Amino acid sequence: MQSAMGLAQVIANAEPCGYKIDQEGLERYFVKAGLSTPEGLGFVSANAPRQAKDSPSQAECTMSRSTAKSIGVLK
Repeated sequence: MQSAMGLAQVIANAEPCGYKIDQEGLERYFVKAGLSTPEGLGFVSANAPRQAKDSPSQAECTMSRSTAKSIGVLK
């Protein structure tokens, strides 16, 4: 579930950090990471809004953008 939590953070930080998620890349990563189950979907969906509540710092944006790029979901 660590992958799901990290993915939720990458998704939540996209808008406030000024980057976009590549939907095709997201789909590939979601399946490859083994998250394409009802449990994985529920976990990511429940945690993305929680992650979005706090404004990310510049460092968090840098790390989120870097992670999005490394997992192939940065547009």
